[in-house]
Amino acid sequence: MPMHRVVLTVGLFALGACASAPRSVHVVPFALGTPVFRAGDSIDIDEIVGTRTRLEVGGVYLVSGRARVGSHDGARLALYSTGADNRVRTQGYQSVVVPRGETAFHLAVALLADGDLHLMIAPTDDTWSNDPFGGIYFRDPDRPFLFGGVQRVAAEP
Repeated sequence: MPMHRVVLTVGLFALGACASAPRSVHVVPFALGTPVFRAGDSIDIDEIVGTRTRLEVGGVYLVSGRARVGSHDGARLALYSTGADNRVRTQGYQSVVVPRGETAFHLAVALLADGDLHLMIAPTDDTWSNDPFGGIYFRDPDRPFLFGGVQRVAAEP
């Protein structure tokens, strides 16, 4: 059997297992902070699903939505968490390079420590998204933002 058929078969089996155990994945409520974007850029979160019913440490979450990049030829879309110290707060599939225009995305992370979650767009070569040019924070709706839910962005080019 060719390798791509094996992968597809395993993937379909895994999805089937999820469908037969609906309590293992939950649609998770979230609240948004104040978005900050350059003209032509935006990020919309369509849905968050996870292993916990709320956004909390110990859960694994899939964040799905759409990113629009109009101010650059492309961008790195990243999902990270900010906190009071430098410890690692997220782990997983947390960044992807997207082209100019609108792109659907799915980023998955495990939350390892408390902090403010945020999606940001940064230059494509900015591996850690240290100099974003847009972004939005999000959090459990019953908890306050630790840092006010406001994204710091790099100066206009």
